[in-house]
Amino acid sequence: MGLADWGLAALRTERNPWPGLPLVLGLWLLAALPWALLASLLAALCLGPTGRRPVLALLAPTWRRLRTERGSDADTRRLATTAGVVTVAAAMVAGTVALVRWYILHRHGALLIALATVAGQAALLVPAAALGLIARRATHGCLASLRRRGHLRRFGLTSALGATVLLLLVALVALAIVARRTFIAIDGPTFALPLVAIALASIIHQRLPAGRRAAWALLVAGALAVALSASSPLARRLATHDAWTARWAAHALLRPAAAAPEAASSGPLVPYRPPRRPSQVPPGPPPNLVLVTFDALRADHTGFMGYERPTTPNLDAFAREGTVFERAYSQDSGTGPSLWSVMTGKTPFQVELVRPDRFPPVIGPSEVLLAEQLERAGYATAAVLCGDVFGAPHWNLRRGFDEYGDVCVGHGRDQAPLVAQRALATARRLVAKEPFFLWVHFYDAHGPYADHPDIGYGDLPVDNYDEEIHYADRSFGELVKGLADITRDRRTFIAVTADHGEGFGKHGPDPHARNLYRNVTHVPLVVRGPDIAARRVATPVASSDLYPTLLDLAGVPVPEASSMASQAPVLFGAEPDPERIVFQENSYSRPRRDTKGAIQGRWHMIVDLTTGVDELYDVIADPDELDDRVGMGEEAEARLRRELRAFVTTTKVPDDLSK
Repeated sequence: MGLADWGLAALRTERNPWPGLPLVLGLWLLAALPWALLASLLAALCLGPTGRRPVLALLAPTWRRLRTERGSDADTRRLATTAGVVTVAAAMVAGTVALVRWYILHRHGALLIALATVAGQAALLVPAAALGLIARRATHGCLASLRRRGHLRRFGLTSALGATVLLLLVALVALAIVARRTFIAIDGPTFALPLVAIALASIIHQRLPAGRRAAWALLVAGALAVALSASSPLARRLATHDAWTARWAAHALLRPAAAAPEAASSGPLVPYRPPRRPSQVPPGPPPNLVLVTFDALRADHTGFMGYERPTTPNLDAFAREGTVFERAYSQDSGTGPSLWSVMTGKTPFQVELVRPDRFPPVIGPSEVLLAEQLERAGYATAAVLCGDVFGAPHWNLRRGFDEYGDVCVGHGRDQAPLVAQRALATARRLVAKEPFFLWVHFYDAHGPYADHPDIGYGDLPVDNYDEEIHYADRSFGELVKGLADITRDRRTFIAVTADHGEGFGKHGPDPHARNLYRNVTHVPLVVRGPDIAARRVATPVASSDLYPTLLDLAGVPVPEASSMASQAPVLFGAEPDPERIVFQENSYSRPRRDTKGAIQGRWHMIVDLTTGVDELYDVIADPDELDDRVGMGEEAEARLRRELRAFVTTTKVPDDLSK
């Protein structure tokens, strides 16, 4: 099974997988001891050790009696009762799933949902029991009638159980193949491999008398394999990122090798802060501000960033009239941390968080969010959002907004028109209270992706992803056109970005963005408005630079606590900062890892403080980040290591998120 795990990782990765083979096998051997012990206990209980009567032997007479009674009246009653019980169970499962889904969409709060689910199950029990009784009576009548006519004489409870188990296995395999993206999203292979291993261990236990001695020998071999191969960056990278099951063992067993990034030289650590520059915003009354965010929109899947498909014609037209930041990076790869970073002007764990282990966490009272800053300056504020997470009552991104809400409740697809229509209706109300700040969030490009036959890019997940982007872009075009009509009497600045991109399995098995690689954190960033130059900026910036940028545009002082840089000077013609360092961090991955990133110029360094995997990439020459340059003598490695070591002192990741 370790070979199978390594083979699946090798198929996924585009790096050389061979250095990872001994490490993955060693991790399987070390981590398999609990599974082997469990399998031995199960085998001893069910199959029996020498000289004792096992459970299966105790059940054997009952099983033989059931087989000999096939076709009898007693067997018919047992089958009917079984059919009734299965019907009750199926009705309860289906009803509970429907109830919980409805509660999640229409109610908020874990305790409320839990209590409502219990009450709902009690109410479901009555119709489910009625269906079970009906199924029992109908099954008994049907079987009795068929057997009186001489049919199904050899069909009994044992036959039904065997056929059911076989059908379930076939159905599960077929479901995993058909719904492979969902199977991957729920870590299906991670759990499937150990389950198969336990089954094999049970069989081996009975077939190999020397199995116990061999197990201890293999344990020693596994420890040696891990010790000899764990120092290889390629091996650690494959084991901790690409392997399905071994990455969980690596997370636990390789932790002692992890360490904070070392300083390149001695001397005090001074955390990097981007310099503050005069905003250069032309004078005038406070402008309207509109922030449009797209969920899961990769920069390299937009037309204005060179994508071959015409996914974003309206966004492309918008970009031609504004300033395009070609190398904008989100501060996290998850929706929540990325957006609370944008709204606070800090990286996610520079922000004071209350109960960060509970997602989404509460933003602490010391933080002043973007909407709160603008509200204090006299702005009317509103948020028109799409996505379940925005409705969480304990998530304080709603702070500072006069109007705030998830407009897509109950709509699983085709959401963009709802967002655009509500946003325009909100803008018409706000225009009477100018100036206003409006935040609009489109969700369609987030998985699972819907197929849009009228766009028709194909049937693969990435094709449907592009179709969702194109579909949302249509509504974005309507939004921009409508806003132009509504706000023609006052200066209005519109900023467009995304929370993160999508990985599509490029780095690791998680299909939905849980790392800091470029294809996940490189996001679009465009700002358009009066007097803003139509230009393209190739210097790295942070998507969270929007916090000080929008405050500058509004003429509101930027808090000293913000660690981001205003791009307002660049919008009005100033040169970008060539020394800018963009920091990132990610701690909501699966399994939990405390990961930091730093981007400066063409270099991107990622350090995993939990597993000890460090990486350095030249994102210009290697945009997919496959050629790790750590240890290759690059001058940028020592510089970014020191910067990351200083950056770590400014963040606070709770232990339960980094273990």
